[in-house]
Amino acid sequence: MVEAAKRRVGGQARIIAYDMSEPLPFQDETFHHIVSSLTLHYIEDWAPVFRQFHRVLKPGGQLLFSVHHPFMDFTIFQRPDYYAHEVLVDQWDKKEAGLVEVTFYRRPLQMIINETTERFTLDRVVEPQPVAAFPETSPAPRWYERLMKQPHFLIVQAHKEGRGV
Repeated sequence: MVEAAKRRVGGQARIIAYDMSEPLPFQDETFHHIVSSLTLHYIEDWAPVFRQFHRVLKPGGQLLFSVHHPFMDFTIFQRPDYYAHEVLVDQWDKKEAGLVEVTFYRRPLQMIINETTERFTLDRVVEPQPVAAFPETSPAPRWYERLMKQPHFLIVQAHKEGRGV
């Protein structure tokens, strides 16, 4: 993923790979925005990560993250207990690598929201649906009806209290 990000942004950003179980290598109140796209569901305990996000965000700074929607994982994996915080294992057939085993954590919506609001103020929660042009422009138009009725992702926008910059 680091190499893919470097190809995409070139020299416009510094891309680093980092173990999120360790403290972030940045000074306090360094950033205006943190964007985490489809990464947090790979982490079992969000408390240390959110503590670090809070530390490095400036007052008024924005946190925007996306994760698997808990409904999707609950439904697809046919789990017996929606409220469980549990590890799931999936297999993806990747063109470049063949079958890849992927391990991630499923948590209910209330846990996602409550863990976020322990350190941040919630601004918005979005359960995205495809745009009307999806069937004509997508390489997988059969997904349109499914995505219109069953959320696959959850986007959360929150901020750190304090005066904005």
